[in-house]
Amino acid sequence: MAALAPHINGWMLGEGCVSKSYLSLFLASEYIGMEISSGNPNADCYYDGTHFPFQDGEFDSVLTSEVLEHVFNPDIFLSEGNLVLKAGLCS
Repeated sequence: MAALAPHINGWMLGEGCVSKSYLSLFLASEYIGMEISSGNPNADCYYDGTHFPFQDGEFDSVLTSEVLEHVFNPDIFLSEGNLVLKAGLCS
């Protein structure tokens, strides 16, 4: 992760941010931390289990780390993550 971090810029979504422990690695201009359950004071927003609370194409990057094992529907979760990424970033 540290080797790729310098290539990340712009708006970044941290899925399952917990304490935002990876934040210092990235040069992103904005880091939004999202959690899958309420109660985390470090989270900027929460996933409702169906939809991410963002517009399509809102983020330049999405970090998913240590979260998929906590999600009930990983396919939906990953699809939502793909939707919030700007078009044309992964080719």
